[in-house]
Amino acid sequence: MARNADETRVSEVQRLLLENQGERASYYAKTLQIHRYDFNTLLAMLNDRGFYLWEDENGHLWPFDPDQD
Repeated sequence: MARNADETRVSEVQRLLLENQGERASYYAKTLQIHRYDFNTLLAMLNDRGFYLWEDENGHLWPFDPDQD
């Protein structure tokens, strides 16, 4: 049961990252009403699933496509 909840949350984070690109991790965590540590755990789960992000010099997160030249 916890795995399904995690999958739902991971999908929710991915959707939020795509719809609101270029925000800081704290923005996303506040929007989801979760602790930043939990948000970072979800980011690691997304990374494991092949959804990559890059962080600019100001701490803003952006989707990254490794196939794009």
